[in-house]
Amino acid sequence: MITRQIALRCKLLFACLAFCSQGLADEIEAYLFTEIKFNQANYLANHEEFINRLRNEEHAKANAIMLNLVENIRADSTVSKMTFAKTLSNSAISNAIVGNQALAISEFESAIELLIEASDRYNTKLTKILMAKSLVHRFEKDNTQAENALRRTQHIFHRQSGVYAEAQLPVVEALTYMNLRRGKSMAADREQFFRLKISEEVYGRNSKEIIPTLESLGLYFANRASAITANREVESAIYRDKLFKVAINFFERAIAIIEDKYGTDDLRLISVLHGISKTRTIAIIKDKQGTNDLRLIGSLHGISKTRFIQGSSFATARESMERASQIISDSPTTDITDHVKSLIALGDTYLITQDARSNSIYTQAWNLLDEVPENQSIRDQFFGQPKLLYPDVLIERILTRQPSNTTPSEDLFVDLEYDVRQNGRVRNIQVIESNVPNNEKKLLRNYVSKMRYRPRLVNGQAVTTEGIKLHQIFKVSVQSGAAKELTEQLIQIEQEMPNKTPENLSQ
Repeated sequence: MITRQIALRCKLLFACLAFCSQGLADEIEAYLFTEIKFNQANYLANHEEFINRLRNEEHAKANAIMLNLVENIRADSTVSKMTFAKTLSNSAISNAIVGNQALAISEFESAIELLIEASDRYNTKLTKILMAKSLVHRFEKDNTQAENALRRTQHIFHRQSGVYAEAQLPVVEALTYMNLRRGKSMAADREQFFRLKISEEVYGRNSKEIIPTLESLGLYFANRASAITANREVESAIYRDKLFKVAINFFERAIAIIEDKYGTDDLRLISVLHGISKTRTIAIIKDKQGTNDLRLIGSLHGISKTRFIQGSSFATARESMERASQIISDSPTTDITDHVKSLIALGDTYLITQDARSNSIYTQAWNLLDEVPENQSIRDQFFGQPKLLYPDVLIERILTRQPSNTTPSEDLFVDLEYDVRQNGRVRNIQVIESNVPNNEKKLLRNYVSKMRYRPRLVNGQAVTTEGIKLHQIFKVSVQSGAAKELTEQLIQIEQEMPNKTPENLSQ
């Protein structure tokens, strides 16, 4: 399902950004040359066995086959340079998977030289080799070489198909990933804005094909706004609010296009309405929480509101989710599970926005699941334990200096225990153990008191759950703000964005 793919793709950008050998294998195999013309049947047979072994995750056996194939071809002067280049690139991929990164990089470089000799330096087949080479450099944490390979790939696409070549989108995604991984989040944002420009040039501003891109960008920038790290500088807080505004602009553009192309009750609206409701809700909550929480996660603040926030309210967030739930309820293709999920999403929105209707909506969802005995596991999944709704992710708390009673190598933490009441609010917060200053513990307790949970249900009714535990990590890091420059660029981008009504989207 496209919506799930979009959500997963966006979450991956904000997940733990670290490679493992299996993760490398999963990604790098996409750049294999699977179709190679050999002048001897035994070469072709070895190649096909290599591909099959690799796909069956028999990596060591595949590598042994490839080692033999490369040696045979290297000694055979009748094999073309193009064929040898492709085989060497496959060998490099195999070596990277089994952990021989140095040999892999050497073989990639040889494959690039051979392919250029056989063709030219702008042959699009080079892009496969360069993308695979970039992955290995990233695995080795050689960010400079990884980015060089990506930029070279992008340059080839530009030479062959123009600045806005659609084929470069995987490069843009890889550059985004790299920048996020290196802590260069604003550079990642620039890549995503360029991704929008590519999609607009390829598909058109008001095309149905651009809808997944707009939704994905909405999720990306909503997550970025939520994840801005602890930084007391006003520029960062302003930039955070700008990102929320941009995210909602993308969602609203997607809604306008869907309504124009498919109608106002189309199921394609569901995920976009969910996204815009969630983004509005989090943006408003973060604007209202106050200055104390700014020190905790860096995105709750007490500065003046942006024009967007001034014009928003919890009602607009609820309206989006109510509309989504109604569309699902009215659709003849909706099954019980889909209906339940839409009700739970609506109940979650009501709870976060302090609407007393949340528990009656949860009860309605429970009763729907109760009609089908095999849905017991789904009911336990949704209602068996309290589910944290706000905030989405608990990030590390940043301290500006090392506590005097600790050493730099020591883990800094607070262990809390608390109850979640029927209305989803946290009560009876107790500090169990800690090695951070008292003022930090007080701030954390204040922050936890503002959390919102979907309550546990028993026989369809919300109940209090006692003894919920939280292990909060702290880090020492003196951070400097660098948001002002990109904020100005963002303002300019917003001014250039098309109006989100269908009549003006194509202008």
